[in-house]
Amino acid sequence: MLLTSTGVQVAKVFIGDPGQERWGSEITTMTNIKAGTVYPMLETMKADGLIVDRWETDEEMIARKPGGSRRRYWRLTDKGREELVAYIARWDARMGGVRIAR
Repeated sequence: MLLTSTGVQVAKVFIGDPGQERWGSEITTMTNIKAGTVYPMLETMKADGLIVDRWETDEEMIARKPGGSRRRYWRLTDKGREELVAYIARWDARMGGVRIAR
């Protein structure tokens, strides 16, 4: 993953609650980054083994909102936790500790 401010924002979503599954529109809302940027980044993170995905089951979808769209959930892997913590640290060092607004 390239060291970018958008990458750091998405990484912080996962690191903020490492065991939590997230879905794409939730990530776009949390980061205020457009879906056209977030989804390719998630696919790259998945290909790199940093996150895994799963589709919402029929039962989960019906319990959440009958007739709604099926969600694709993303979850941090152990490798992802280790690498994204280092990624964020490199960004912070590069930026001299300047924080990114969320």
